[in-house]
Amino acid sequence: TRPRRYLLRARPLSLRRWMVRVCRARGAATLGARSGSDPSTRGAQFGRVPRAQRSFAPASRTPHWRVYCMRIYIVRHGDPEYSGEKSGDMQKCLTAEGHRQAKALATRFQELLYEAPRATLDSGEWNAAKVQLVTSPLGRARATAQYTEQLLGLAAEVEGWTRELHGWQAPMFNLHAEDGKSSAEIDISAARPGEGGFAAWDVPGQLYREERVCTSTQWVEHKCAPFLRPLRDGYEELVRNSDAFMGKLGLERERLGRGDRAHDEGVYRICEGYDADKQVVVFCHGGFGLTWLAHLLAMPLASVYPAFYLSPSSVTTVLLEQRSNTHVSPRCIGLGDVSHLANAGLPTHIPSKYEARNPALPVARRPSGIKANFW
Repeated sequence: TRPRRYLLRARPLSLRRWMVRVCRARGAATLGARSGSDPSTRGAQFGRVPRAQRSFAPASRTPHWRVYCMRIYIVRHGDPEYSGEKSGDMQKCLTAEGHRQAKALATRFQELLYEAPRATLDSGEWNAAKVQLVTSPLGRARATAQYTEQLLGLAAEVEGWTRELHGWQAPMFNLHAEDGKSSAEIDISAARPGEGGFAAWDVPGQLYREERVCTSTQWVEHKCAPFLRPLRDGYEELVRNSDAFMGKLGLERERLGRGDRAHDEGVYRICEGYDADKQVVVFCHGGFGLTWLAHLLAMPLASVYPAFYLSPSSVTTVLLEQRSNTHVSPRCIGLGDVSHLANAGLPTHIPSKYEARNPALPVARRPSGIKANFW
């Protein structure tokens, strides 16, 4: 019955004013009992749980409002000892620093995956149905994965398609000096990356970025097509194996549009068997990791190779973002993260003996390979 103008000007009660009114309504006897009561039972008359009866156990690590989506962790192996691959002993495929990196990586995943929903059973053991470890068959990747396998008590599946790409060697090309007057013709067809050679993902960025590129024309029309063309067979094989691997996870790659206008935008249709809580950790290689990331995100290699770099033991996180009940789309939410090295007190920059100066580069001041430039 109050005037409307009074209601419009009325302010909501603050918590303190509301408590004062409640106390007055319950009378001085209630207040007196409260002030003289045992501190361990104080507040019970207001409907609160007495302090002595409260449980201070940590709340569930999966709040009801938090929505989880599948994550794929692309992990590059630790600091490599490439000559160790010939010995057949995977322990020799990493340097001493590489083994320390792999141990720090295992600790990181133990903490990281523990936060994932239903990643552990009531017994405290890891839920193999929610956490999947995958490794390349090459020694440096398996040596990196072994520490995570031991710490989690899970066996990694060996997937042959996650090995480093074949046909990685870039062909002869011309590189201009900084003064723009002299140039050198570089023939690295017989050299390994870091030993005077260039991989396709190590080619100088100015060569890739002189022309714009799209996924469908990167093999033939782009100026750097000669660098990419040797990788084409390996890339197409990777695409087929990746789609088959994602199919096992309950996701089917879809092409949008119809007829001649159909194009691949990196969207997956949810099929039977998809589990949004699943976490997949793939121990692989630098070139493979960048190439697979390009496919997952539907990006041309000529844009990804000169733009990103995966250092040894780095973690790249791909979230399979779900905005509907029918599709997911990959989103990179972390790239080349090496924070676990800093947390373990390890250096994040390690000089590599495999980054030798290319004798065919009389005009280039930097050593060959992206790793040497990074370090």
